[in-house]
Amino acid sequence: MGSAEASLENAPTAFILVMCAGLATGIGAAFVFSKRLVKLASKKVLAGSLGMSAGVMLYIALINIFGESVEAFHHHGYSDADAYLYATLSLFGGMLCYRGIEFVVQLLGGGAFGEHNLEFDQYDLNNSSSNTVTASGDSSRNSTIKREGPRDVEQPQPQETTGGANAVSGDEAKLVHMGLLTAVAIGIHNFPDGLATFVSSLADPSVGLALAVAIAIHNIPEGMCVAMPVYYGTGSRCKAFGWALLSGATEPIGAALGWLILKDVMSELVYGILFGLVAGIMVNVVIHDLIPTAVRFDPADKVTTNSISAGMAIMALSLVLFVRSGGH
Repeated sequence: MGSAEASLENAPTAFILVMCAGLATGIGAAFVFSKRLVKLASKKVLAGSLGMSAGVMLYIALINIFGESVEAFHHHGYSDADAYLYATLSLFGGMLCYRGIEFVVQLLGGGAFGEHNLEFDQYDLNNSSSNTVTASGDSSRNSTIKREGPRDVEQPQPQETTGGANAVSGDEAKLVHMGLLTAVAIGIHNFPDGLATFVSSLADPSVGLALAVAIAIHNIPEGMCVAMPVYYGTGSRCKAFGWALLSGATEPIGAALGWLILKDVMSELVYGILFGLVAGIMVNVVIHDLIPTAVRFDPADKVTTNSISAGMAIMALSLVLFVRSGGH
């Protein structure tokens, strides 16, 4: 479907896909309710999931969404050469926009989330008998929190004050702070994801579905990132789950922004710019977040490269079959 045919008729479907992708943070957060679920989250599984998501998103961004941008500029009246030029400029503009988002995250968190200092194996991903959590208060200082005792999500150990009430102090306060900071950072990151899914779904719901699935997959470990430290710091599963779920709520906000931009402006020029920006944002999500995080979980590259290739191949095959069946 060309961008001229892309219309707000697909908006309800687009919003549903965005909401489903955002709610996937709740799947990761649900791990605090079950030790068995935590055991499923091995480093290899996480690396493979992130790698496959990266492959899907990279292929969609550079092959499909970028192509939609070129086509929109061409339909607006630009020559092939100019359409490609403006689509390219829009793509790199999107990459710059994402770097701006990263800058805001760094200001808020001092690099805690950007450097991915929270490792999942600190929460029951291996069988050692204690928890060591590394949190960055700023880019030049790390704080290490040592928590002794069985590492079982069924047995958090919140401290008590002399008055007998549960208190979040010392190590627990640092854990809660880290979890909430991560929630804010992930929320900011998820905003462009929501915009990307919404815009992609307007142009082609099948591509939007594939992108929503890819984003949902990488939202699962993000939900764990938020929920685990909050749970260990407060002892409350509900608080941990709630904060993680809230971190994904910015994706519908990103979709709403797309709706506000497009609801009164059905211009090919606007579509061209927006598709290019979205493609650039998606590329930066892949190269700055998904691939580096997958590599941290899989430093020997046992699954990462193969899963990236598999993600691209799956997306390529689905698009080939779609086109051959009479799609655009």
